[in-house]
Parts: sequence; C-alpha cells; structure tokens
Amino acid sequence: MRPPFVLRRGYDQIVAGRHVLVVDDVVNTGESVEETIAAVRAAGKEVTVTAALCTRGNATVHDLACTDFVYLTEVAIPSWPVQSCDLCRRGVPVNT
Repeated sequence: MRPPFVLRRGYDQIVAGRHVLVVDDVVNTGESVEETIAAVRAAGKEVTVTAALCTRGNATVHDLACTDFVYLTEVAIPSWPVQSCDLCRRGVPVNT
C-alpha cells in the first residue's frame, strides 16, 4: 500500500485562495483522482472541476466526490471485481 498523496514543494501554498482543477489523462477506477482531490482538500482547498482526456466509464462524479467531472472521450471497457470474474474463478491468467 502506498502512502497518501500530498501536495509538495509549496503547491499547498500555490492553491491557497484559488479554484482548483484536477486533471488526469485516463480515469480507470478513479482512485488516483480521488487521492489527488483528498490531497487538495487536506491543504484546505476545494476542487472545482475534475477533468480527463479519457474515462473508461468506471468512475462517476459521485464516485470521485467532486462537483463536476468532464472528459473528452469515453472508452467503455468493462471490468469486474475478482469475485465476479469468470476467468479468475477458472484460474485463467489475465495480463494486466
């Protein structure tokens, strides 16, 4: 398990009093975006919008706990929890 995201090198001061936009290239589960939003909030700021070039459709504005989530394109690639994956149940290796 990795440590939580934090704003370093003075970025916590740079965002002071500003509206913050969090941008990611591809949003899969939304975990990285959620951790980034948490780091911004820990610095006492609020994220105005979250944006991505592409979303896989697995994370929503509600999942990301932000007010708005915008993206340029969506590529819906289904994913399943390991408990629901037929290949996993049958022991078939899955390359990730």
